[in-house]
Amino acid sequence: DPEGASHKFYEVTVDGAAVTTRFGRIGTTGQTKVDSYGSPSEALSAAEKKINEKLHKGYEVTTKGEREKKPIPRRAKPSAEEQLQNLSDCGISLKPGMSKELLFTEYEPEDYVNEPYLLLLTALGGETEEESYGFLSSDIWHFDTECIEDHGDYARIALRMEELAGGDLPLEAVEDYVDVEEGRAWMSFSLDSQNYKWELKVEDDWVDTRVFGEFDALLRGRHLNKRFTYLNLGGQDCLIGCSTPEQLEKLRTMSGLNFRWLVE
Repeated sequence: DPEGASHKFYEVTVDGAAVTTRFGRIGTTGQTKVDSYGSPSEALSAAEKKINEKLHKGYEVTTKGEREKKPIPRRAKPSAEEQLQNLSDCGISLKPGMSKELLFTEYEPEDYVNEPYLLLLTALGGETEEESYGFLSSDIWHFDTECIEDHGDYARIALRMEELAGGDLPLEAVEDYVDVEEGRAWMSFSLDSQNYKWELKVEDDWVDTRVFGEFDALLRGRHLNKRFTYLNLGGQDCLIGCSTPEQLEKLRTMSGLNFRWLVE
């Protein structure tokens, strides 16, 4: 990315009529999306367009693996196992069936010790490319705000927010429309037999962050003892979770991280 300011990567792979994009923070697996086109030539054109857009923004062409994650200063902190247990006490854990070994495909155990909780939460909030492909946790999400490129992107956000709410935001009939060139995007779904349709702002491939406030309002409107939480990572990405007030206070105290309610 430009001047390495937020240490991001964007990878595009063409396989026949399919284009796979992978993006996120350097040193992590990142998020992966696959788009299908009518022919290999259409897929190649779409890939070239994506690459040119990133180059125009200041991204640099590099060789995979050339840039490594930033070194982390060593500090005497809890082990990765201890951190996992402590986070579990705050309501954040691996999905059933997800092996703890998946956490060590991108980082070494000592990396989690050197940057306690933040690195582990970031890893838990990401996706794995192993056989058990998917998010490692249903309780925390490492979200990159530069992620809206085509149809389905807002629907994925809606379904992930539903998952974070742990069954307390049962969305149905989730649909979206995204056309960056046309400058139009919307999302629709139903909740408790009520239909919703939100017109969304289009600003290149940046998410309309108002959508998170809308989901937070829906969850609060159900009068439950839980709300969406948020941690600003200082760039274009963040961590999003869902907690009770007690879990949020325990997480803040234990980790030293400034988690807060998504909407104050």
